[in-house]
Amino acid sequence: MSLLTLTVEKNVVDEMSHAHARPGVSARRMLGVCIAVSVSATGPAHALTANIANCTVPYLQSFAPSNTHLTSAAIINATSTLPMYCRVDGTIDTPNSTALTFSTGLPTVWNEKFVMLTQGGFAGNPPNPEGGSLAAGYATGSTDTGHRGGSFDGSFSINHPDLIIDFGHRGNKVTVNASKALIVGYYQSAIKRSLLVGCSNGGRSTMIHAQRYPDDFDGYVVGAPAYAWPGMLGLDFHHSNLAWFSKAGSWLSPAKVKLLSDAVLAACDANDGLADAVIDDPRKCSFDVRTLQCRGADSDSCLTLPQIAAVQLYSSDLKNSYGDTVSPHWLLNGDEVAGLTAWKLGANPPPIAANGRPEPLVPTIASPNTAQAFSFFFEYGSVGWQGFNDPNWYWRNFNLDKDLNYLAQVDGMTSALSTNLRPTVSHGAKFIFYHGWADQALNPLRTIMYYDDVVERFGKQHTDSFMRVFMVPGMQHCTGGTVATDRADYIGALEQWLDTGVAPTRIDAPHVQGGVTTRTRPLCAYPLVARFTGAQGASIDDAANFSCVADQ
Repeated sequence: MSLLTLTVEKNVVDEMSHAHARPGVSARRMLGVCIAVSVSATGPAHALTANIANCTVPYLQSFAPSNTHLTSAAIINATSTLPMYCRVDGTIDTPNSTALTFSTGLPTVWNEKFVMLTQGGFAGNPPNPEGGSLAAGYATGSTDTGHRGGSFDGSFSINHPDLIIDFGHRGNKVTVNASKALIVGYYQSAIKRSLLVGCSNGGRSTMIHAQRYPDDFDGYVVGAPAYAWPGMLGLDFHHSNLAWFSKAGSWLSPAKVKLLSDAVLAACDANDGLADAVIDDPRKCSFDVRTLQCRGADSDSCLTLPQIAAVQLYSSDLKNSYGDTVSPHWLLNGDEVAGLTAWKLGANPPPIAANGRPEPLVPTIASPNTAQAFSFFFEYGSVGWQGFNDPNWYWRNFNLDKDLNYLAQVDGMTSALSTNLRPTVSHGAKFIFYHGWADQALNPLRTIMYYDDVVERFGKQHTDSFMRVFMVPGMQHCTGGTVATDRADYIGALEQWLDTGVAPTRIDAPHVQGGVTTRTRPLCAYPLVARFTGAQGASIDDAANFSCVADQ
């Protein structure tokens, strides 16, 4: 059996493939979904030009905090996609650790602003300041948060609570401090605006930073946040692992995933009034998986009873024996073909043990980057290794009645559950959240749950003055999706909000395939939805023919 052996190569998103998740899709291409998203923005008309002769370690070290040690500083020549900039690399000491490395990008022509680029997954990739923000003239910061091993490797956590704290929030904080000091020293000018940007774990990082260090940033772009880590993360992945691997015969082949995906799409595509190959809001999709039941021999054109039961468990709330919901249902979204195999199932069936039970390959401390599917990396890394500090932890022994309290001790170091955003928004800070409705890594219902909690605390009117949420139909984790309009300029929308005080109600976004824009649609501030309002015969692939309206 071939296995998913995954090696992280970058710490910012490459241009993501919109191809379906299927055997043969490389780990590198699929990996981009859980790494920090770089979004573009147009720089201001006014900018400063740096003295590039000052791009040296001795000069810049004089501005660095005392815990920061620069190892290199060099001018990087412009390319077709990046401007000339001064790249500064170094290390930062944190309590009990000297392992954190960071990088700051200082463009020669600077827009007088700073963007901190956070990492997804376990944030163990080499720092890389070359996000899309650098191309737009922003100074940037990036860090590995104190460990290496790639986005899927949580083994650094064993016996290292200090590194969990660095991963949880401290690593980004010390990098922000160092980057800001270097920026001011290099340009000999104050920073006029600071933004924090990230998706997945990067989204969690933006939220926890806002909650713990409310004065550092003026605005936040929060994508598909794993904000309750390991509580939400571990429980939601455990939920899907139980569905697909509890019993023999539950696993779905890529062909059967396509069968399910196509059937869900056919049942619910037109719910919003348009048959456009995307389900606008999967919560409204009523699909009975029993319609796919095999009536004769098993084949790729039907689902067996164990497979139907697995889909039903996956798409139902997971409860413990007390009746408490510990993980909300996963949405059937009509684009399962784009992510379910990689994130939840793996491309090949799990081995079957002598007792008849499936035994999917799980990561180990010796081999942390190999597993049946992506889901096991995060259940093991966040629950077994971070939560229980147990290198021999076994996923089937996770007790939903007794074990949740163990996770709370790590939640305190890594989770961003607080809705007390007053210290952050009191100085005018704004938040733009986004999440794909077809995300099969992190449940989009969780982001809506957090938004609802903030509304409950502040009221709808006050919440709307500092937070907007954009749900993206058909989008996978952070980006991607068969026809999703997944390339919105969230930084540009955030900048305009900060400049004008007018909150965005829509952000037009394209779907790009093979370098060609094939569709544009408005993303609407939740709970508004996009509805076709064009004339008869007008294109359904043009955002100009849609309006954001209250859902009916």
